[in-house]
Amino acid sequence: TVSVLYWYSLTFLSKMSSYYSGEGDVIKRGEIEYIGNTDWVMGVAVSQDLICSVGYDKTARVYCRNGKQLRCLEHPEAVLSVAQFTIKDEHHIVTGDTKGVLRIWSRDEEPKILDLEKVSCISTWDGRIYAAGGKLIHIIDLNGEQVGELSPGNAIGTINAMVIEADVMYVGGDGTALRSHCLTTGARRTFKGSPSSTMSLAVSKSVLVAGGYDGIIRLWNLISGQQVMQFRGHTQRVNGLVFKGLELWSGSGDGSIRCWEANTGICTQILEAGSPVLDLQIDEAGDMLYSGTACGTLRSWVINNWATSSESDHVTCGLACHKIVEQKLTTAQQIYGQQLDSLNTSFLQKLDALQSEKDGVMNENRVLLDMVKALRLENERLKNGVFTAAAAETTAADEKTADDVPDS
Repeated sequence: TVSVLYWYSLTFLSKMSSYYSGEGDVIKRGEIEYIGNTDWVMGVAVSQDLICSVGYDKTARVYCRNGKQLRCLEHPEAVLSVAQFTIKDEHHIVTGDTKGVLRIWSRDEEPKILDLEKVSCISTWDGRIYAAGGKLIHIIDLNGEQVGELSPGNAIGTINAMVIEADVMYVGGDGTALRSHCLTTGARRTFKGSPSSTMSLAVSKSVLVAGGYDGIIRLWNLISGQQVMQFRGHTQRVNGLVFKGLELWSGSGDGSIRCWEANTGICTQILEAGSPVLDLQIDEAGDMLYSGTACGTLRSWVINNWATSSESDHVTCGLACHKIVEQKLTTAQQIYGQQLDSLNTSFLQKLDALQSEKDGVMNENRVLLDMVKALRLENERLKNGVFTAAAAETTAADEKTADDVPDS
């Protein structure tokens, strides 16, 4: 019993320390290292059976899950981005290089080629390819023909990150805006509090997360549109984000891969990749994590023995974030109410002081008016006295004059 309590106490202290410091347990566990890439692995794409990596060695390499290389697709330039998708049982790989050339590969055929701007990220949806180049998103069909363009707006510079969930596209880049665009209705939305430069994005049901150049991960509640949490721990930019239920995995230029509790922000695990992590992906089953690094390694990490979550957990996470927003709103309302009460009290006090001052001035006015009235009465009395004295003197003079006149 003592040992069990001791273990629980250590677990609790470890979690609390990770909550305050952003640090979790450091784990060195690379399960499979895929041999082939010789330079920076800039992008990773994972399907049910295949893993594809692209990088600065000007290749796109296709592996099966056991690590065996199946294909090596040569490019004339360094490759920055990659995506995989299957339509009608036909597997396709899409790559974009530093010169802005988009290639669509299928089986052993020559790729379909389309010249664009620098292709920084690629997504697929509804049988179409969405390739971000510069400040535009190019819409391309499977024949390699461009069928449209999207602009996320002037607030976003070069697009660095793009993800499509259901029919909604989320876009971020070098700028102060993080935006969503509904591909069916055209409705747009801007998320406030975005990093100055967004490097990675991930969506899970009711939450959106963005990894910034500043190393901070920010989380928004998609129901309210409010930013409700920040994940701090990485010391360099966050280049990859993936969800596994309530777990959020992040890969950074600081050479670490971190696991976070999405509903609390606690860092629970740290994997050491040994080199800056440039991309991070997870397989469809959620069993394996794949990292591409600056030392040219593609590595898988087994994570299926860690905590998993059900569909209801996503709702719980959304409700938890919504509850955080409500708590913040309640706190803001309380603070506003207190400030309003304080202002009202101060206003009433000043009003009372002004009223008292007004009453004092009015009293002084009354005293002055009374003094003026008294002076007027005194003035009237004096004037009456002067007139009376003058009249008496005139009468006396007249009488004397009459006495001095002789009788005739």
